[in-house]
Amino acid sequence: MIGVPTHVDGHHHVDVEPPVAAVLAPLIAKLGIRRIRMPIEERVHYAHIEPSRRAWADRLMISARESIPIYAAYGCRWPCTFAGMGLGWEDCTSDRLRTRFARLPPAGIAEYMVHVVRKHDVPPTDSGYRRHYEYDTLASPDFTRILTEFDITLA
Repeated sequence: MIGVPTHVDGHHHVDVEPPVAAVLAPLIAKLGIRRIRMPIEERVHYAHIEPSRRAWADRLMISARESIPIYAAYGCRWPCTFAGMGLGWEDCTSDRLRTRFARLPPAGIAEYMVHVVRKHDVPPTDSGYRRHYEYDTLASPDFTRILTEFDITLA
């Protein structure tokens, strides 16, 4: 049996576009869903990504901030910290993870967004192929060391 979802995480963050949030917030509240992803991250954490992706992320930050009062009015909550805009594809390296995790608040819940695929599971022509860099980094022993180094517990 499929149950009611526990949280909302829209594809390409469409759920934080204010017109979508205005429709979605009352619907999910009616279903008792009170957890959402709020992809707000300071630009310093993704300033290194390619210009077109950075411009997209900048626009996303504006939309996400504008959707906060909409979701808050319906009792929705989200983790206090979001990470991941600058950690996708080839940008997901152990050094970048260390740098980003070093900037997390000393306590609280943080959401780290990942999109992974194993290199041999998709052809190089697939749009998601570059996600294998994330998988390679997160599956490495170094990732476990980084989590320990920063006293991060996965949930």
